[in-house]
Amino acid sequence: MPPRSPTRTEPSDSPPEQDVAEIRQIAEAYWMAFNEYDIDQAITMLEPGYRAQEEEPIRKDIGTMKLFRVKLEVSEETPPTPNVNGDYETYLSMKTPVDTRRVLMVFRRIDGQWWIVFSDEVE
Repeated sequence: MPPRSPTRTEPSDSPPEQDVAEIRQIAEAYWMAFNEYDIDQAITMLEPGYRAQEEEPIRKDIGTMKLFRVKLEVSEETPPTPNVNGDYETYLSMKTPVDTRRVLMVFRRIDGQWWIVFSDEVE
């Protein structure tokens, strides 16, 4: 019987499981901070440049949520996937008391740490 030759494995297009798990953890913690009305915790997950741009609107949004005691139900629509820029993106479904919205979140690893570099409602 001839020796068996090793099988060739095609490179995987799947992102590393650890990256996906870390991104999911950050997304969950981010929205949990919104539901706990913890502005400071929410903004610490934003990349510093993005934080400077979004801090004031986030403070306003969380303040309004707290005033009306609103809680958000957020669930993943698509798993974190690398995009053409090398960042990871995921689409979430966000249920509010009045409607359901689709949110795109984009994550970037900088010096070994994952940061949120974009989060907004999309169509």
